[in-house]
Amino acid sequence: MSLSRRLFTLMLLVLLGFSLGIFFIQVNNTRDALAERQRVELSNLAQSLSLALVPHVELGDAASAEALIRATVDGGHVRDARLESVAIATPIAFNVVRESLAPQWFRDLIPMPVESASRELPGGWASLGTISLTGESAQGYDQLWQLAKRLALWLLLGGLITLLIASLVMRRLLRPLERLSSRLNEMETQRFDAPLEETSVAELKGITSAVNRLGQRLQTQFEAQAAQLARLQRQA
Repeated sequence: MSLSRRLFTLMLLVLLGFSLGIFFIQVNNTRDALAERQRVELSNLAQSLSLALVPHVELGDAASAEALIRATVDGGHVRDARLESVAIATPIAFNVVRESLAPQWFRDLIPMPVESASRELPGGWASLGTISLTGESAQGYDQLWQLAKRLALWLLLGGLITLLIASLVMRRLLRPLERLSSRLNEMETQRFDAPLEETSVAELKGITSAVNRLGQRLQTQFEAQAAQLARLQRQA
């Protein structure tokens, strides 16, 4: 494998590892932020709902309490809601399953924590009951999936641009080595009259000068040998 291919492969592996690290760090940070926001929203929602249910539960109005809980569940942030109260004979429970747009492999790779909140219904000296809410993860998965797609696209574009620039830079840096190799091949065929151009690469300046000096010495020796051979031929 050539030096340029080795450098390109090494850069590709480094860039791939760097991109994957950024991807998972950003996605995990966003997931934690979404989970924290859901926890706060669910806690506030449970607190507000517990206060809103008090007058209906005190009157034993199960229909009004059920309508209020249904409206809360239909808002999209709650998957399960359950009201248990001594004033209502049968617990009121709702369970709404929403499908996420994120593929299953993505949900398995980056699981979204499910938050829950529970509040008691204040009723003077004693509690009237308990309202329990469980958050819906489908919405969080959808937001996370959209972020992951945008992030992957930007990382891919950035990686391609980086590789293109790196390829051009490596080609320019390796060009003096190619000229050096070509010059050495010419010297094997006794072509010493074409010195190498000076390179801007500091590490190769000494080698370029040494090859040029070697070419000059070989040219001088070759000319001296040719002149000596000509004299011998004339003398013969």
